[in-house]
Amino acid sequence: MMRVLIIILTLTIMPFASAISTDMKKEYSSGETIIAEISGNILEPLSADNVKLKRINSEVPIEYDLKRIGERYYLWMIAPSTPDNYTLIIKNIATTILGQAEKIDFTQNFTVLTNLSDYSIRPGFIFTQEDFSVKVQLNEDADKTISADFPDKREVVLKPGENKISFSIKDFGNVGFIKINIGKYVLPADIINKNKQVSIKRGFAFSPEIVESEMLLAENEKISAVGLKSLEKNGTEIIRLKYDKDKFSLSPDSNITIGPNETIYFNLTIKNFKTGELYDEVYAISSNFSALLVVKARIIENRTLPVVVDNVENKTDVKKNYRCSEISNGRFCSSNELCSGQSLNALDGNCCVGVCAAKSSGGSSWIGYLIAAIVIVAVAIVYVKYKKTHAEKNPLQKKLAESAKKAP
Repeated sequence: MMRVLIIILTLTIMPFASAISTDMKKEYSSGETIIAEISGNILEPLSADNVKLKRINSEVPIEYDLKRIGERYYLWMIAPSTPDNYTLIIKNIATTILGQAEKIDFTQNFTVLTNLSDYSIRPGFIFTQEDFSVKVQLNEDADKTISADFPDKREVVLKPGENKISFSIKDFGNVGFIKINIGKYVLPADIINKNKQVSIKRGFAFSPEIVESEMLLAENEKISAVGLKSLEKNGTEIIRLKYDKDKFSLSPDSNITIGPNETIYFNLTIKNFKTGELYDEVYAISSNFSALLVVKARIIENRTLPVVVDNVENKTDVKKNYRCSEISNGRFCSSNELCSGQSLNALDGNCCVGVCAAKSSGGSSWIGYLIAAIVIVAVAIVYVKYKKTHAEKNPLQKKLAESAKKAP
């Protein structure tokens, strides 16, 4: 009977336990960079705000970040310097439990050991469209040589303290997800070389050259208004578009001509598509020139409302998630500030389109006003009563006056 009960409990708990998982280790050295892949059916975007680290019941401050790189979410953080048992918490993950949409808090226990890691690296993943660098902290007193394999394999000598390793994507032609080995660490990376051109001669170009979006399953949705801009001062080009029409559509699609310094706008619409990732390319081709547009979309069953911002030409609205730095007038407000404009859900967090103003205590000022009003009313009542009391004659004088009236 007990064995049957255990089997039933195991079968009941297993789907909940396997809904979300990570590849974190059970133990880390103090100061080591933790790089973890988060697996599972994640229905809504995650951000760094979802992440907490606790020791017993106290929250622990950490240096960390969480992003979607390629097809998976990745978390990196620097292991705390204090050896102890810790619990990683990722809150409010929208996922499925037994086929039903649920929001859960994922927890993962790990231990930080007493030994100090020989070196750490930050950041623990790369998401870039340009040359980048990583910082490596060597916690030893002698030089240490490590290897890196991007863009080519090389040896790097680390000096005690902080080191900076630079990487160039100038000759890197691929677009998308790779993993970069730097010493003992493996960094997930999404590298898009926006300067890498496939055109025979650059006479026109898409703007933007990369479109990224997120949408609901089984809906036809306009995700972007894309511009094709002529870079030539003379002549007219007849354009034909080459792309997979089963995945998305562009309008207009035929009889396209572009004149000198002219910009043509296309509506790009994703068609019905199964959940997952869509990655494709659009080529605009003429007899003399060609240009490339990269289309990346994520199709999910549920999502938050898309961010709507003006595109680079400020001609039309674009449904697209940008990083805050890519949004016009976008900025992050500190914990002591409030956004006086519109707050948008950018790729890297809540982005304020407006001014970050210092928080004031105005939210509780009405209490002061109420107290002042009560004091004023009380003083007024006392004053009125005082006036009435002193308006009457002195009782003795009143008695004498009455006696004088009665006298013959």
